[in-house]
Amino acid sequence: MNFDGLDPGMGEYAPALHGSLEPGMEPSMDPRLNPVLLQGVELNPDGFTVAVPESVHMMEGMFSELHSVHAEVGVPVTATHFDLQEELLWMGNHRGHGMSFFGPTMGRYSSFQSMETGVLFLSKSNLKCQTRGGLVMFDYLMEEGADMHSLLMTGNNAMLMGGLQNYVLEFDLNTVQQTQRYSPGVAIMRQYNRFLFCGNISGKVSLCDLRTFKLEHEFDAFSSSLSDFDVHGNLLAACWFSSRGMNELACDRFLMVFDLRMMRTVTPLQVHVDPLFLCFIPTYTSRLAIISQTGQCQFCEPTGLANLADVFHVNTVGQLLMSFDVSSSKQALVFGDSGGGVHLWSDAPEVSYNGYSQETEFALPCLVDSLPQLDWIHDLLPLSLIPMPFTSSEPLLSDWVTTQATPSPRRAPPVDPEILHTMKTVGFVGYAPNPHTRPRDQVPYKIKEVELDFDNYNQGVPESPIGRDEEPHIYMVPKKYRKVTIKYSKLGLEDFDFKHYNRTLFAGLEPHIPNAYCNCMIQVLYFLEPIRCLVQNHLCQKEFCLACELGFLFHMLDLSRGDPCLASNFLRAFRTIPEASALCLILADSDEQTGKARLGRLIQSWNRFILTQLHQETQEQEGPQAYRGASSSVLGSSGESVIGRKFGCEVENSSLCRCGKETAHTCLYKVPQLTKQQPSHEVDGIARRAPRQDCVKGVTHQQWYLFNDFLIEPIDKAEAAQFDVNWKLPAILYYAKRNYHSKYDLRIKNPIEASVLLTEASLARKQRKSHATFIPLMVSEMPQAGDLVGLDAEFVTLNQEEAELRSDVPFIDDYISTQEQVVDYLTQYSGIKPGDLDAKISSKHLTTLKSTYLKLRFLIDTGVRFVGHGLQKDFRVINLLVLKDQVVDTVYLFHMPRKKMISLHFLAWYFLDLNIQGENHDSIEDARTALALYRKYLELSCGGAIDEVRKVLKGLYEKGRKLDWKVPDCDTGDGQGSPKSMKLALQ
Repeated sequence: MNFDGLDPGMGEYAPALHGSLEPGMEPSMDPRLNPVLLQGVELNPDGFTVAVPESVHMMEGMFSELHSVHAEVGVPVTATHFDLQEELLWMGNHRGHGMSFFGPTMGRYSSFQSMETGVLFLSKSNLKCQTRGGLVMFDYLMEEGADMHSLLMTGNNAMLMGGLQNYVLEFDLNTVQQTQRYSPGVAIMRQYNRFLFCGNISGKVSLCDLRTFKLEHEFDAFSSSLSDFDVHGNLLAACWFSSRGMNELACDRFLMVFDLRMMRTVTPLQVHVDPLFLCFIPTYTSRLAIISQTGQCQFCEPTGLANLADVFHVNTVGQLLMSFDVSSSKQALVFGDSGGGVHLWSDAPEVSYNGYSQETEFALPCLVDSLPQLDWIHDLLPLSLIPMPFTSSEPLLSDWVTTQATPSPRRAPPVDPEILHTMKTVGFVGYAPNPHTRPRDQVPYKIKEVELDFDNYNQGVPESPIGRDEEPHIYMVPKKYRKVTIKYSKLGLEDFDFKHYNRTLFAGLEPHIPNAYCNCMIQVLYFLEPIRCLVQNHLCQKEFCLACELGFLFHMLDLSRGDPCLASNFLRAFRTIPEASALCLILADSDEQTGKARLGRLIQSWNRFILTQLHQETQEQEGPQAYRGASSSVLGSSGESVIGRKFGCEVENSSLCRCGKETAHTCLYKVPQLTKQQPSHEVDGIARRAPRQDCVKGVTHQQWYLFNDFLIEPIDKAEAAQFDVNWKLPAILYYAKRNYHSKYDLRIKNPIEASVLLTEASLARKQRKSHATFIPLMVSEMPQAGDLVGLDAEFVTLNQEEAELRSDVPFIDDYISTQEQVVDYLTQYSGIKPGDLDAKISSKHLTTLKSTYLKLRFLIDTGVRFVGHGLQKDFRVINLLVLKDQVVDTVYLFHMPRKKMISLHFLAWYFLDLNIQGENHDSIEDARTALALYRKYLELSCGGAIDEVRKVLKGLYEKGRKLDWKVPDCDTGDGQGSPKSMKLALQ
C-alpha cells in the first residue's frame, strides 16, 4: 500500500482542497457536467446531490455506488487496496494513517497510525508492516534520497519497491533486509505471468524478466510522462500526460494499446474522460475501467469504440480522486478522494472481495456491565455506590507488613568445579574457558521447599523425559510422556504386565538396552511403508548391515500383536559402524541414564545418519519395491534408490554478477518437499495416524497414537498437533504427501531362502572335517511345516553386559564369532571354553550371528515347531519373535501353577533316567533330551488323560522337594542314552 500514489503526478497537486468543508460552503455542481452522467445520485431543488437507494440504479453487469464513508474529513486518501485474504478494504491517507473497513457495509474494523502476516504500508522514506489489528511487526527506513511510490509482491516473502529514484529495491520479508538493487528506477510496476512490466517517468514501459530484472523489450510511444497502465492477456493499455504549452501537462484522452504477441501498438482508443487511472476488469469480457481525477468513470472494450453511455460519476462532492483499486473477485471498485472519502462500487447488492476469504477475527464484546444509574432523590442511597478517590491517610487492609515486603536476596549458586579446575588467576581476577553447560545470562530460582542440584538443572528444561520423572518444580509433564521403565522381579519379565501400557495392536520397543534413544525414530521409519518394504525385501552378505537388521526388526513388529520387541541386534550392528562413533551417536550408559545427552540434537543427527546409511546399503540391492514412476537422478547415482527418491530433492544455487553473467551449481540436499502434507510429531516417542488397514487390523485411519517406547496410547488430534515448548519440543517433523505410497510397490517378498541351511565355510582357520559335530541338510531334506526341531542356545558374558548365543543342534552346530571382549565364558553352564570363539585358534564351526539368525528365521518362516527347555529366554537373546503355536517348551509342560520351574537336568533324571550336564555342558545333548521329554509328555497325555499327567507332576514335585532338587550322584539306571537312539534332531 503506497501512501503517496502510484505515479509521480500525484505530488504535483497543491493541498488547497485538503481542508474540511464548513456547512453551507459546499461547492456547487460543475455546470459543464452532463446530468446524464450522474449514476446513483440525484439533485435536490438547490442543485446539491442526494443519495438514492442502491436498488434504484443497480443494473445487471453495471457498476454503481454501493456505499461511501469518510475516513478522516479533509485528509486526502492516497492509497486504497482490497485485502487478498479477508473481506477487508484498506485505505491510507496523506498523514500516514491506515484504516480498514469490513464487508460491503464498510463497517470500521481497525484504525491506526502506520508509518497473515500483515499489511505493508509504503511511504516515501520507509516501509512498515503491521498486523490487521494495528500491531507493528517491523519498520524499515529507506536510505537518504529515496522517494518510493510503488511496491509489488513477487512471492510469498519477496517484494520490489520503486519510485522517483534511479533504482529498484528487492526486499526479503523474512530477514527484513534489502537483497538486490536494480537499475534504472521505475514508478509503476505490474506483474503478469513470468514477466515484470515497469513504467518510468519518461513515458517508457519496459518488459523485464521477473527473476533477473533483465530487459526483454521496451515500449516507447509516449512523448511525455506516464500516468498509469495495466496488462491482461495479450494486451497492454496505458494512459499518459501530453504537453500543452509552457511546461503544462494534461491527461491525453487517447489510450495506447499494445499487442504483446507482436510487440507493437494497435489502434489507439479514444475515451470521453481524462484518464488518470485505468485497470482491466476481466469478468464477462476484457473491459477497461478508465478513471479521471474529477470522479468520472468509463468502461469500454480495449479493441472497440468508447460509448458515452458507459460513463458514470463518483460522487466526490467536488473533491479530486487520489486512489483507485479493484478487488481480486472483480466484483468491487474502491475510490479514495482528497476530502477523506472512500467510495465502494459494485455491480451487485451482495459483494465478495475475494473468491475464498478467510474468516475475519473481531474483537470480543466488552463484558463489563455499565455502571448502574443512581437515584439521587432516594434518601437512603448508600455512599458506597458513589465512585470517589480514596483520600484517607489511614493504612489499607491490603497493605503488606514491612517485614514481609522486604526483598530477600538469593544466594548465588556454587561455581561449576570444571570452571574452578581450569581457572587461571591474574591479580585478583580469575579467568576460565566457558564450558557451555548453562544457558547464557540465566540462573534458576531457588525454591525453599526443594533443594535444587544445580548440576542436574544447568541445561534448563531437559530435551527429553529422561531425568525429569516427577519434579514438580520444573514443569508438570503428563505421565504418559515421561520415561517408562521395566520393573524386574524374581521372575524377570514374565510377570511384568506390558498390556497395562499398551492396549493397541501396535508393537512397542523395550528401552533398557544401550542407545535405546533410537526407538522413537525406528518407529517413525517403520510407519513409512516404502522404507519398511525396502528393508524387509533387502538381504546381503554383509555381517553388520543396518538395512538387514532393520528389516529383521520390522518383521518382528509385523508379527507382534501388541507385545513389545527388542532392537538389540540392530543396536549391536549400529555400534560397529565407524561413522556412528565419529558422529558421537553412540552414548555411554552414564550419559543416557543421567540425562546429560542432548537427545533433541542427537536424534536429528541420527536421522541424517540412518537415511544416508540405508541409502548406501540399499542402492545396489533394491528388489521388488521398484518405483512405478518416471525415473530421475536425484542423488547422483541414486536414481534406483527409494531413499533418494523419497527424501532427496534437487537444489540449484545461482549467482548473478553486475555484468549480468550467471553461474549455477547443482547441489543435492536431503530436504522434504512440502507438498500437501499431513502432520506428525515426535517427543520422546512419536504421535501419528494409524497406518493402512491392511497392515494392522482393528485400527482406524483418523486415530492418533503416542509411542513412548513400550507405552502406546491413543490421543486426540488437538493434543498431537499442539506443542508446549516448555516440555514438549519436537526434534524431527516428517511431512508426508497424501497417498505418497501409491508410487511404490509395497509387496514384501521374503528374501530368506532354503540355501541358508546348506553347507557353509567356517570362519575358524584350524577346523577339521573330522571334528564336525553336525551334518548339514541336503536340499531334499529341508524341514516342512509342523516338523519338530530341538533347540538349545548357550551364552557367554560380554564386556557390555550383553549375551552372545551359541545355537547347537545336529544339523546346525554354530559357534558365533565375536570381536568383543568376553568377560566370562560360563563354561560350567555353556560348555564354551576360551578360544572357541576366536577365529585364529578355534577348532569349532565358527560363523557370524547374522548367518545363524537367517537359519533360524528360515525355520520359523517355514513353520517348524521348536522343542527345548527355556526357549523363551533363548529367543529373546537371539532377538527372534516366534509365534506361540511354534514353540514347545518343556519347562512349562512339566510345571504346575504357582510352583517352581524344574531344570532340564532333574527332568532328564526323573523321566528318562539320564544324567546329563556332567563335567561339561553339551547343547546337542540338551536339545536331544528336550525332544525325548516332549515324546514322554505325549506318551503320558495320550488319550486325554489329564488326571494322569497331574498325578505324575505331583509325584515329580514331591520327589524334588525330598532331594532338594538335586540329582543323586549315583546313576539310578543304565539309561545314559545311546547316541544312535538320540541321533535325530529333526523329526
